[in-house]
Parts: sequence; structure tokens; C-alpha cells
Amino acid sequence: MSTMLSAKDKNGYGSIPDIEEGITSDSPQPTALTPAQKYPEANDQELAFLIILDEAMANSKPKIDLPTIKATDLGEPPSVREFVDSLLAPSAAFAISAATALWIMGETNPTTQAVAAALFPYYSCILVFAATVIPTKYRFNAWSGSILSKIDVIKQSTTDKVEAVSSIALRYVTKAETTKDDVLRPIEAKLEYATKIEVQLQRIDPTIDIPDISDIDEAFDGFADVIENAADKTSKAVDVSRKVPKAMESQKNLELYVFYPVMCILLLTQLLLVWITSQAVASMSSDEINADINVTSVPAEVDTAFRGLLRGSMTNVTDFVETSSSISDDSIISLQEDPSQMQLLIISLQTYVTAIIQLVVTYVMTHYGVLAKEMNRHIKNIEDDVNETLDLYAGPVFKFVFDDGFGGVKEKFLDLVHKMEKIEGPLRKLDKMTGGKMGSALLALKDGDFSADNMKRDAERFLRGKAMDLKGEAEERALEMKAQAEQKARDAKEEAERKAREAAEQAKVEAERKKRELEEKARAEAERKKRELEEKAAQAKEEAER
Repeated sequence: MSTMLSAKDKNGYGSIPDIEEGITSDSPQPTALTPAQKYPEANDQELAFLIILDEAMANSKPKIDLPTIKATDLGEPPSVREFVDSLLAPSAAFAISAATALWIMGETNPTTQAVAAALFPYYSCILVFAATVIPTKYRFNAWSGSILSKIDVIKQSTTDKVEAVSSIALRYVTKAETTKDDVLRPIEAKLEYATKIEVQLQRIDPTIDIPDISDIDEAFDGFADVIENAADKTSKAVDVSRKVPKAMESQKNLELYVFYPVMCILLLTQLLLVWITSQAVASMSSDEINADINVTSVPAEVDTAFRGLLRGSMTNVTDFVETSSSISDDSIISLQEDPSQMQLLIISLQTYVTAIIQLVVTYVMTHYGVLAKEMNRHIKNIEDDVNETLDLYAGPVFKFVFDDGFGGVKEKFLDLVHKMEKIEGPLRKLDKMTGGKMGSALLALKDGDFSADNMKRDAERFLRGKAMDLKGEAEERALEMKAQAEQKARDAKEEAERKAREAAEQAKVEAERKKRELEEKARAEAERKKRELEEKAAQAKEEAER
């Protein structure tokens, strides 16, 4: 039974289980050190900062882990009833094929029978195969639908995880920087006071060295910008769509590159099997029909009387053959055609069995368990490719920030903690010698925050925050002005279109008015001329009558 460390350290870190099960309490047990054991000189606040640095450095390698797919994620597996239903169409096609074979067997025209028998194997194969297309396509659609839906999920998941790599790194930087400020604030107060009384401290311990914390204070500057630049380059370099096979980009591509080629291969394979079967059966039939009958020659010593008897009986035999020729010919033809007729039934049954095997293979290959295994293989390939890209573009940056940067900060901070531990003793001794005045001074420095550096840093933070607020307000104002300008442009466009429509309507009305005026004028002129002509005609008529 494994043993555990029951004691808790001062920071609440719990017991650590044994590395291997089955180690007895008497066995030597290698145990991992707690943070408090690793950094005994650090206090709680300093320990929290060191833990953040260690955690960031431990996760400094940029990588993603894509989730695998389970068979249950793709949907419900096909039922036995669904498979049985898929056999209905091929069974009906087999019945039609068998009926056609019987019709050919009963055909009396030798030419028609020969042609039909020659074409029947391929007719039966294509007929039964065509009956399997619909259930196969139905199963393929269900299979491809599951694939395409999961591919979209994988793409989005990969993109999100790639973006999360930089987000997590930025959170480490922000958290470390914030904790660093909290940790350095009391240290700065002590160092500021220690600087003022450095002479007194060195009288107590000449080896005391007042450390400079500016390197630690400024160590995180620029890390966020470097990570963001690397994240932009990585996002552009990681194109998940290029890593997905072209055949799996859409339903149309799946049909074009998978379904139709596979169906063509299956059809050609079945036609080849039918041809091989036809050739084999035809060869067997030819061997049976053309078998030679071994006839022994009559010995030269045959009795002459026996020969005469044979010659005398030839007449009776000839008459018998002539009277029964029709029956014997039909029997011989029937015996010769039996192998060919069996060939038709064999091929019909073979095409049906092949169709069933095809459907069984289709259902097995599209089973969600098989599909999930194949998709997980592709997901692993995508994950490896993306991690290689991350390592290429973000790896050096993360190494610079976390391994080198955070590692350097940790080394300097541990040195600072060691030096502060060395200063603490003389400070406490001076505090006793001054009757606690030093502690009051430190408290004033800490609570009043009289540190010039702290005031400068707070001012810089305030100015940065104010600048960001002003920048945000300026951007909002710019967006608002842009929206107003776009709205004014739309209003002006609508006003221009309205005026153009009104002008067009007015021009149309004016044109119609002028058209009506011209038409009325033309009609009036035509009426006037008509009346003049009628008057002249009447005058001419009167003149003629006179």
C-alpha cells in the first residue's frame, strides 16, 4: 500500500503520493520537493511568484492536443433492420435475373437463345449491381455526413487551440508581472531604507551588498509584444484547411473522389469475375460435349457369318432410327444444353452473392468504430503538423520569453531573496537598537508608498491606462464619425435618387403632355384638311351636276 507524506507545509501544499504503486513504507521513496522545500528562503508572497515562474517555464513549449473522436460521437451505428432493408432491391433484381435465365432456357429459337445466353452474364451483373447503388449511396451519405460535420469541428477546435497558445502565454506574462509588482513593493521599501542606513548595516556585516532590482523590475518589458507578433505569424502559417484531404472538403468532393471511383472499381471487378466464371463453365461444357467415344476395331478373325448377320440387320436398325429420329435428336440437344443452362443459373446466383458481400463490406467499412479510428489517425497527423508549425514560428520566441527571460528573472530573484535574507538580520538588530523606530520607518515607507520608483511606476501605469482610454475613445469617436459619414452618404445618395426619380417622372409627364398636344394638333389638322377636301368634293359635285 502506497505511503503519503502527511505533513503540510506552511503554504498549504498537500501530501505527495508515491511515484510508483506497490512501494512499501520501508522502501526508499524518491519524492518531489514542494515549492517551500525548493525555496526555503522565500516567504509566502515570494514563493507565489516563483511558482508562477516555474509553471510558465514548465509549459513553455507551444503545442496543442486535439481531442480524439469516439464512435458514439459520430451517431448511432446502423441497425440490423437497416442492413436487411438494403437487401430488398438486390433480392428483387436477383429474382428478375433468375426469371430471365429461365426464359432463355425455354427459348426455342437457337439463334436468340445463343445471343441471349452470351449477353446474360453481363446483364445479370449490371442489373444486380445497379440494385445495390441506392442502399450503398444511402449508407455513404450517412458516413460522409458524419465525416464533414466532424471536420468542421476539428478545424474550429484547431484554430481555437492555436489562438489559445498565445493567450495562455500572455496570461502567464501578465500574471507574473502583476505578482512581481506586489512582491517587489515591500522589498523596495526595505532597500530604500537600507540604502539610507547602508553604513550602519555594513558596520554590523561588512559583506552586506544592497541589491539593484531594476533588472527584475524591467525584465518583463516587451514580452507581450514579442508573443503577440509570434502569434500573428503562427496564425497565418497554420492553415488547417490545407491539411484536410481535398476529398474531404465537401460532400461533392467525397462523391467525386471516393464514391464514384469505388463504385466503378466494384462494377469492373464484378464484370471480370462474371467473365472468368463464364469462360470456366463454357470450357467444362465443351469438354463434356466433345468427349471422344473409344471404339475398338473389329478383329480380322470375325466370322463371316456374323458379318452377314450385321449387314442383314442394318435395314431394321435404319428403319428404327428413321422412325425415332425426332425423339433422339431432342434428347441429344437437351443433354448438350444442360451445362449452358446451369451456367446461367450459376452466374445469376454469383452476382447476387457478390452484391450481398459488397453491401456487407460497405456496412463494415462505414461502421462508426472504423470511421472514428481512421479519423483519429488524420487528427493525429494534423496535430503533429500544427505542432511542428508552432515549434517553428513560436518555439524560439517562447524559449526566449520563458526559458531565457523567466529563467533569468528567477535566477536574479533568487539572488535577490538570498541577499535580502542576509540584510534581514542586521535590519532586525538595528530595529532593536533603535527601539523599533526602524520598523515604524519601514511601515511608513510601505504604507505611505514614498518610494519614488513606485510613484513613477504608478504614474506610468496611470498614463498608460489613460492613453488606452483616450485611444479607445478616439477609436469609438472615429467609428461613430465614420458611421455618421456613411449614413450621410447613404442619405445623400437616397436624396439624389429621389430627385432623379422625380425629375424622370416630371420629364415623363411633360413628354406625355407634349405628345398629347401634338396628337391633338395632328388630329385637328387632319380633321380640317378632311373637311376642306369634303367641301371641295361637294363643290366639284355640284359643279358637275350643273
